[in-house]
Amino acid sequence: MKTAWLVLVAVLLIVGGEGASCYGQESIGIVTSLEGVADISHGAGDAVFLKENDAVSLNDRIRTKNYSKLEITFLDKS
Repeated sequence: MKTAWLVLVAVLLIVGGEGASCYGQESIGIVTSLEGVADISHGAGDAVFLKENDAVSLNDRIRTKNYSKLEITFLDKS
């Protein structure tokens, strides 16, 4: 759960929304590592399971499940 909060804070504070289009929104990074299970909601849409190399957009909601880890590499390489 702590990881999910860290990812959410990073998405909200660090990135500026530049890049390729994903689900009609600007891509801000991609999932580069995933251990366990995580899901993502794009806007008001239903949550879908994440996998490596999935795009992450500004204002997406990402949740990691128990004992899971997720790493996102943002377009600025952070």
